[in-house]
Amino acid sequence: MTFLKIFGFGCIVLICFELLVAGVETSSENDDEYLTQKEIILEKSYHGLIRENETLVEITPLIKVNEEKICNFHILKKPYHEIPFEIELVNNLGILKARRTLNCENRKSYHFEICAIYCDGTPSNTANVHITVIDVNEYAPTFLEPSYVIEVDEGRLYNEILRVEASDKDCTPLFGDVCKYEILNNDEPFSIDNEGSIKNTEPLSHKASHNHILSVVAYDCAMKESAPIMVSIKVRRVCETKFLGMPERIDYTSGSTESLQLFPNARLDLCDISCKNEDFRIHSSISLKTKHISFGCDRDISNCTSGQKVKDLLPHGAEWTKELSYDEGLEPIFHFDGSTGVVVPASVIDHYDFSSQPFSILTLFRHNSQIETNKHVKEHIVCNADDHKMNRHHMALFVRNCRLIFLLRKNFNEGDLNIFSPAEWRWKIPEVCDNEWHHYVLNVEDSSKIDLFIDGVRFENSIEDRHSNPEVIDDWPLHAAHGVNTSLAIGACYQSLENRLKHGFNGDISEVKVSLNSVLTAEDIKCGTTCAEHLLAPKPLQSYNEKSYSENSQIKENIEMNEIYISAKNKHDIEQLMRKVQYINIKQKPTVGRRNIEVLTTLSCKNESSLRLPPIETYIMVNEPIAPLGIDIDVGSASLEQSDPLYSPKIAISGIYYSLPFIFKASYYIFER
Repeated sequence: MTFLKIFGFGCIVLICFELLVAGVETSSENDDEYLTQKEIILEKSYHGLIRENETLVEITPLIKVNEEKICNFHILKKPYHEIPFEIELVNNLGILKARRTLNCENRKSYHFEICAIYCDGTPSNTANVHITVIDVNEYAPTFLEPSYVIEVDEGRLYNEILRVEASDKDCTPLFGDVCKYEILNNDEPFSIDNEGSIKNTEPLSHKASHNHILSVVAYDCAMKESAPIMVSIKVRRVCETKFLGMPERIDYTSGSTESLQLFPNARLDLCDISCKNEDFRIHSSISLKTKHISFGCDRDISNCTSGQKVKDLLPHGAEWTKELSYDEGLEPIFHFDGSTGVVVPASVIDHYDFSSQPFSILTLFRHNSQIETNKHVKEHIVCNADDHKMNRHHMALFVRNCRLIFLLRKNFNEGDLNIFSPAEWRWKIPEVCDNEWHHYVLNVEDSSKIDLFIDGVRFENSIEDRHSNPEVIDDWPLHAAHGVNTSLAIGACYQSLENRLKHGFNGDISEVKVSLNSVLTAEDIKCGTTCAEHLLAPKPLQSYNEKSYSENSQIKENIEMNEIYISAKNKHDIEQLMRKVQYINIKQKPTVGRRNIEVLTTLSCKNESSLRLPPIETYIMVNEPIAPLGIDIDVGSASLEQSDPLYSPKIAISGIYYSLPFIFKASYYIFER
């Protein structure tokens, strides 16, 4: 019995011990599970966004918990750090809110920690929270200055006149950076870039406007506009030494044959030039620019004595020239492209022997030197060659390698066939290849006396090239060829063996004329080349005692009379000289159109550099002639039916009949003048 009791007690003790041990093990497992759940309640970190004008934080990821275990949240504050947020538990989520609206401009982000509170009051693991305050475009840009005032010189183009600057209180680049500036009044000659730099787009004039007032605004990068500010740009008058009172246009009536003052109101503004009178000198050049007219100037050959004894080999309207390319005008212009030319009929010149008689060649041409050709290519202006059987050139004037070359071969019966004699003359002159019109006259008295005139001036070689310009080449006389005559061609040379024109000219030719059996005199040549229009230089100024001419002024003019040079030592004299410069055109029917005038002036003081005054560019407009006002109405045109639609009443003026529309047009022109 005793043994059973002891054994039973031991079992009970053993069972209780096992139960105790089992209870201890169960409690330990529950504690571990509790601690594990406590550690993974929150993520390691959360990121939140909140707008300036809102209080709810958009948190990522969401703060999810189990409300059966978690009853609250807690924000862990650090010393001296304000955390304007609160967190509360709503439907298993931690909702984070701001206690007030935030300001990105004061603080852009917040950092703090949170933990969840178990329902038994114990805290969970902590999590970092990083909240960014999102900017709202609540501020417009404002300028650093309430207004801007600056002064600039007239007549200048500035890279920068001034720079305006604005700022924005918003905290992010989109809303807080200034990205654009704009001038609201677009009618002003100014521009502004995105950096606020203002410059003028054209030179300013004090006379046109003393002060330019601009309204300028700034924009942030979201294009929020600032309030406008005023920018005042004052224009400071800059005195520029120059001639005043110079006309922009000068009208000249065709056929008046009277001189016309070009600058009757010329005045010189010297500003504050400080050099002394005795050290003072003003130089002016007045140039008549007539290159736009086909041949440089109006020429009048109607009164030249040689007009009756020269033959025109290139007349407009002739049967043999009608196929050429031609420009209409008062003076003809024929175009040659190297493959065209014309043969002069024998009825004009009947096989003239150029080697045995004196003659002159007159021609006016412009050589196209820009066309790249072989330097050995001949470009003929005129050529006299065999008309059949052979290709011998008897007489020719042509261009080759920028040289003007004249060929004249003696005939077999003019000398010993075994003796060389001059046969080719080669002038090296710049006029041949400058692409400008030039007038050439070749006087051929015999092979030993040949003179070339260029634009009315006899060619004179320099000492250095006396024996090489012109270069003279000797050759044999032409051999006998019975029954062979010559063919005279213009713009090319006739090659009888090929039955075609060859060696053509590239450029424009206005005229080719010859004077047979005699040469032109210097007076004839000058008459045919002198410009009918030119400038008239002023007469020297008389000194103040009216008995002698002033030595303080100088007057010069070039041979062509299209340039005048004047100089003086004081303002009064240069003004008086300038006012007396005149233009005249003595041609009976001047070319109607524009003639440019250029005035260049320099002012110099002793021991100082010269000052160039602004160049003056004006022009003379040669207008149609005005009909005389002495009107005699002649009704003697009864042969015309008034019912005819082409009928126009005629009025006789100084013996010349004009239609009424012409009279009305002329009278309108007079009153407009």
